[in-house]
Amino acid sequence: MGKVSDAISTLQAKSASMTGNELKKLLVSLKFEVRKCASGGHHVVTHDGLSDFTTVSYDAGHGKRTQMRSNYPRDIARVLKDHQSELEIIVGDKDAEA
Repeated sequence: MGKVSDAISTLQAKSASMTGNELKKLLVSLKFEVRKCASGGHHVVTHDGLSDFTTVSYDAGHGKRTQMRSNYPRDIARVLKDHQSELEIIVGDKDAEA
């Protein structure tokens, strides 16, 4: 499996226990930009390399070890699935070129 497939699997498996820091690290590894907003733990996620994608957001809660609501990782997994082919090329997954 490639980096994108692994990320999707991780998001699905850990949706109930993922922290904001874990999610941010995963997204940055896939070349997403994650910006913290002024209000609480709210973050906006963008990716200039993806066509037909604007933004997605999540609320990481408050504190470094706070678990977020499980819908955020599931929603982001759906975004990754929708753009999987493009992401695999962007991050250099070897399976994408086959």
